[in-house]
Amino acid sequence: MNSYNVRNNFKNGAIFCLLVMLMAGCAGKNDDLRITEYFDLPEYFTSKAIEYQDKQASLKKTLSRPSDTEVVEKDDVDWMSEFKPFIEIDLNRPAFSNGYMKDTIQTDSGMVITYTARDSTFEIKKVSLSFNDGSLKKVDAIHSKDNVYYFSREILTFEDGKGYEIRVSNVMKAGKPVEFSIRGDVIH
Repeated sequence: MNSYNVRNNFKNGAIFCLLVMLMAGCAGKNDDLRITEYFDLPEYFTSKAIEYQDKQASLKKTLSRPSDTEVVEKDDVDWMSEFKPFIEIDLNRPAFSNGYMKDTIQTDSGMVITYTARDSTFEIKKVSLSFNDGSLKKVDAIHSKDNVYYFSREILTFEDGKGYEIRVSNVMKAGKPVEFSIRGDVIH
């Protein structure tokens, strides 16, 4: 092999390595980007958590299982933690770009926007937003996971000024189903 081929191969290899490093460096940064194609639920629930925190709203939390019910009233509420399952409903991730069908229905009292997943592998299956006088008043979402070990389904509902409910159904592939609900009533 002559020296020209060695230099040329070295140069091509160096360029290839440089391109790979550049692409790898860019790939991590894209994960942090968000699109603004859909209603921004993380921003909405973060602002609600701050609003409820500022108002020092209390919470009556009810855990219901088929066998029993527990009720706890809390005055010192960490609203960011309470709204975490709703904050995690982020349709504006780059992977979801054009991943949801949007349907808008006008009603007597306002408007309902429904986002339905186009891809059956998306865990967030459906989100419905009910607006009244231009303000978001109610959020309904269906979140589910299915793998070789279990199936999990969460139905999340939030009503502004009233509270939230999360109904959970977990079915282990080799066990009994587990069902419960958590209801959080806002006390102003």
